[in-house]
Amino acid sequence: MDCEHLKTKLRKRTFADGTLHCAEQCLTCGNRIGNWLPTPDAPVENWDDLLQEQWNRQESVEWEVRRQQADNEFEKRRLQYHEYLQSPEWRDLRKRVLERDGYLCQGCLMADASIVHHLTYDHAMNEFLWELVSVCDPCHDRYHGVNMPSCQGILSSQ
Repeated sequence: MDCEHLKTKLRKRTFADGTLHCAEQCLTCGNRIGNWLPTPDAPVENWDDLLQEQWNRQESVEWEVRRQQADNEFEKRRLQYHEYLQSPEWRDLRKRVLERDGYLCQGCLMADASIVHHLTYDHAMNEFLWELVSVCDPCHDRYHGVNMPSCQGILSSQ
C-alpha cells in the first residue's frame, strides 16, 4: 500500500529531549515528508501520531490478505502438481528420463536411480527433459539438505 502524500500539513513535534521541530505530515499515512524544520512563529498543530498508527494497521491487514491469497495460490499449485505426479503423462516422462540415464544415479554414478529430480520448476507440469535428472535416494536427500545418519560420521570427520 503506497501513499502518494497528496495532502500534507505543517505540524510540530516535541522530542524526548524537549526540542521542538516542525515538518510536513502526510494527512493520509501520517509520515513525515521532507526534513525537520525550525519551529515557525505562527501557531502550528501538534503532530498526529494516530494517523501513522491507523495507516500501519490498515497496511498490516492488507499485507495479511495478500499473504493469504499467495498461500492459497501456492496450495492450489501444490495440489495440481501432486495430481500431475500421479498422471500417465508424468509416469511416461519419468520412464523416459530413467531410460535416458540408464537407471544410473547422475549424482554419484554408482547407485541405481529411483527418483526423477527437477533441476528447476520453471516449467513444472510441462518440463523439458534436460530439466529432469535420475538420482538415487541418498543423492536426492543430499541435494535437498536432508540430514542422513549414515553420512554424519563421514561429514563430521572431514
